[in-house]
Amino acid sequence: MLLYCGFDHVREGKVHQWGKAMAGELRPLTGIDPFTIDQVVLSEPSHPGYECFDYHPELIQTSSILLTSKGHAKPNQMNGTDIRILYPRTTFTAGRPSWLLRGGLVGSSKFTGSLLSGEFSLPRECLFFE
Repeated sequence: MLLYCGFDHVREGKVHQWGKAMAGELRPLTGIDPFTIDQVVLSEPSHPGYECFDYHPELIQTSSILLTSKGHAKPNQMNGTDIRILYPRTTFTAGRPSWLLRGGLVGSSKFTGSLLSGEFSLPRECLFFE
């Protein structure tokens, strides 16, 4: 089972003013201990003043899972998630966020014509799942 949710719905513990979040309700209802991934706390906020004290994007070049000194995934004690992902700061290529390039799957292409003119980032590869 995969639950894909954002913000505090991934918390296994209690959430201030909510009680239990979605992930916290799973164990009592199903007996399943969900494997939870915090993708929010250590991502770049809209302003540096909103950064978590733990956010250190200067330490990485690409999205990374935080590990303990023994190589185990470092849980987030504050929100009860099993692992945390640290995201780098946004860099820009041709005025667009570089993460849009998705590791080379999207590239810059030049177009000229009556309807479209300029340089745009477009997919280089499309992936289909059945």
